[in-house]
Order: sequence, then C-alpha cells, then structure tokens
Amino acid sequence: MINYRTTPDWHIAVREWTDGRGVDRVVEVGGAGTLEKSVMSTAFEGQISLIGGLADEVQTVQFNTLVSNVYSLRSIAVGNRTQFEEMSRFIAGHRLQPVIDRVFPFEEAASAFAYLKDRPRFGKVVIRVG
Repeated sequence: MINYRTTPDWHIAVREWTDGRGVDRVVEVGGAGTLEKSVMSTAFEGQISLIGGLADEVQTVQFNTLVSNVYSLRSIAVGNRTQFEEMSRFIAGHRLQPVIDRVFPFEEAASAFAYLKDRPRFGKVVIRVG
C-alpha cells in the first residue's frame, strides 16, 4: 500500500515498484482529485474501477493523460447508507455466508493471486490482513 499523504507523487512510486509496468487494477476512490494519477499508475490494458470522489482537491484531468495509455475505466455504483443497512439486515436475517475456497495470510498474497488465476475454484479466495 502507498500512503498518498506521505507520498504525494504515488503514481511515480507505483511505476517504480512495478519496474515501470504499472498495476493491472486500480480501485479509484478519490475521483477527480486522483483520477489522473490512477491513469498514470495503470498498466497497459489495465482496469480502473471508479467508486467515489473522496479527494479533498478537485483537479482537471489533462486530456493527454487520459489518452496516454490503453485501459478501461468503469464507474461502479455502491449505493447509499440506507441501501447498505437494508442489505446488511437481509444478509444477517437470512444467515447468508460467503463460500470461501481458501484463505491466505497477507505474506502469501502473491501465492493467493497465482492460485486465483491458475486454479479452478469454488468460492472466494481471501487474503487475511492482520
């Protein structure tokens, strides 16, 4: 993880950590304040999932940045608080449980991704943090 407060040029750190390649997936929660850096962090044919607009600053995204890479940008609706509470009550009331195929400790995250990619599975692959 990169702390955007202590590393304001986090898109550069992403490129350095990935040997210039960029990342395959970005979960974009900052919106207009961070979208440009997310684009610059994304690998060729990567995916950006736009979930929110939490950044304190709002910036104009440069057109040249938007077309400087081949990636897909998809906005994801996550609902509001009332919908979340209704969903949570439904899940609890019906005692729904996720189907978990396998749990990996955080230290084995790379193995978890390899397992997810290479093996048939039934259920979720979990990386335990902490």
